[in-house]
Amino acid sequence: MSVESLKQYYSNLLILQYIGKPKARETIKLIAGGAVMDELPSQIQDAFDIDTAVGEQLDFIGEYIGLSREGFDFSGPVTLTDTNYRLALQLKTIQNTSGSSLADIQNSLAVFFTDQIFIFDYLDMRLGYFIDTTVGDSTLIEFFVTGDLLPRPMGVQLSSIIYVPDLDGFYGYRDYDTDTQNNSPLNSYADYEMDRPYLSYNDAVTL
Repeated sequence: MSVESLKQYYSNLLILQYIGKPKARETIKLIAGGAVMDELPSQIQDAFDIDTAVGEQLDFIGEYIGLSREGFDFSGPVTLTDTNYRLALQLKTIQNTSGSSLADIQNSLAVFFTDQIFIFDYLDMRLGYFIDTTVGDSTLIEFFVTGDLLPRPMGVQLSSIIYVPDLDGFYGYRDYDTDTQNNSPLNSYADYEMDRPYLSYNDAVTL
């Protein structure tokens, strides 16, 4: 049962003298809504586990957290599957509860997305994300973007998202003149190893 249906239920319990009066009904809904919301954290903790909840259970958790499974990718409206919705809810939980520093955000991300999502700072009020493809498909990543679910400090712009398999297995350069600083082994155009691919423009999610 949703919060709205519970509020409606209690407003319908008014005695005949008041049940037809809009202000009385709204007052009861307001009181009932506050009481219900005060109890929700313990109820959800006891009744639902975000890792195992499915279907309407996830929808109920989403209503409390503040995220619907209905949203958008870059092509249009989408409805997330339970698997993808669960991941989006975890990210929304991080957004709702983490501190505003990069360390706070990264530590929170590590709880749900260990070695799968990394944040980095351009040091000019912009930040970016590395996201491993094991997190989910491109529809989910685009849902993260359109729903503004990737945590960031207030006033800081999300500038880039790199979406690749194996975050530790590639090299990336800013341009062709960047100093390699004696890193080894390095790929070259003549000697290319697929287990150490270059990071390319194709790995970027266009914002």
